[in-house]
Amino acid sequence: MYLDIIKRLEEAGVSYILFYNRDGFETVEKASKYTGYPPENILKTMILKAGEKLIAYIVRGDQRVNLNFISSYLGLKVKLADVKSIKNELGIEVGGLSVLHPNIMRIDRYMSRKCLEVSDVIVGGGDRLHLFKVSIKDLIELTKPTILDDE
Repeated sequence: MYLDIIKRLEEAGVSYILFYNRDGFETVEKASKYTGYPPENILKTMILKAGEKLIAYIVRGDQRVNLNFISSYLGLKVKLADVKSIKNELGIEVGGLSVLHPNIMRIDRYMSRKCLEVSDVIVGGGDRLHLFKVSIKDLIELTKPTILDDE
């Protein structure tokens, strides 16, 4: 999948750095240690169940998702999506989530305003072994998330 993301980034003229780790990037801590970027530069793509549909919520690695805030904002009951729903509805393995994944682009995307506090970010590469460094400006331009003030 990371090759599809590379193609998309290059077609859009986005500068990026690709990171590969054969041991994987399952945690923010591993991503931070390997890339040398602090947790606030690592973005997590969280898949949530809002009512009956899946949504993506992008937060910094040093943040927790505020489900009550998102529920209030959307006017729907919101909870973390289960692994089975993510696999069945999006065709993505947990650990391979990326806001740049084509299947994530099919669902509503939201982003914490705190993500805008850094200029360069590390995002998932579409599998457990790859990450991409891109500018937050390019990421927002490509993914067009709704920015939320979740603090």
